[in-house]
Amino acid sequence: MRLDFILAPIKKDTGLDICLYSLDGEPEGTTGADLEYASLRPDAFIDGILSDGKADRTYFIAGERHKVLGVIRGADQEHRNYALMIRRIVENELMSLSLPDFNERMRMLFAGTANEAQIISLRSNFAKELNYYMFALVCAGGKQASLLSFMRAFKEKGDILVRIDESTIAYARVCSPDDEYQSANEFATVLLDNLSEELPFPIKICIGEVIRAFDDFEPSFSHAMFACHYGNMLDPTISIYSYKEYVLIKLLSELPKEKLARY
Repeated sequence: MRLDFILAPIKKDTGLDICLYSLDGEPEGTTGADLEYASLRPDAFIDGILSDGKADRTYFIAGERHKVLGVIRGADQEHRNYALMIRRIVENELMSLSLPDFNERMRMLFAGTANEAQIISLRSNFAKELNYYMFALVCAGGKQASLLSFMRAFKEKGDILVRIDESTIAYARVCSPDDEYQSANEFATVLLDNLSEELPFPIKICIGEVIRAFDDFEPSFSHAMFACHYGNMLDPTISIYSYKEYVLIKLLSELPKEKLARY
């Protein structure tokens, strides 16, 4: 995976050009400059830093399991200090990226716990303009394996299916202007019919807003879960809850108590 997204904020803050390479010389990231790779002995680095006054370059090695060689232009003490700072940033970002896979990062995004590097790396997987229906599928914890199995067979290319916890699954369904389902509610009704035929236990389908951009994923899923919470509270007998039906409750819940009492 290219690491340009890690370097862009550093370039913005410092004005420095930076290049990253694997230890065998493969390019892994750049701010746009072409700072050549140099084959250097790891034991020549002090605290992960090596300054080369002749080449007017400062090099650093960052990472543990995934090591990279960084290069910046300049070899004085100021640039050595910059290299130390950049090395720490790159190591922290590599550590955060090396842990979760795509599904785990999407789970963290939906749950609101993804860090900035994970969000940036996820964003690179999506086009600028998106079209998804957003659903939360909720069932009893002991039944989720059967629901997941069914949904893996049911989903289509491009759909996103992520287990959130022992009872909840996030499902983003690709939609388009020529989709046969004209609304998320219409699709949810068809999905519920299929689920009811195949699985002998109750399932709640909770609908968020249509996703048009990457930044819509987290709030849309959050709103689907809001609809689930209040839908179960107000009418536990139905199986489909849409955020649009509970948006007034959402607005009222955000009012100060004195205003709410007045209304």
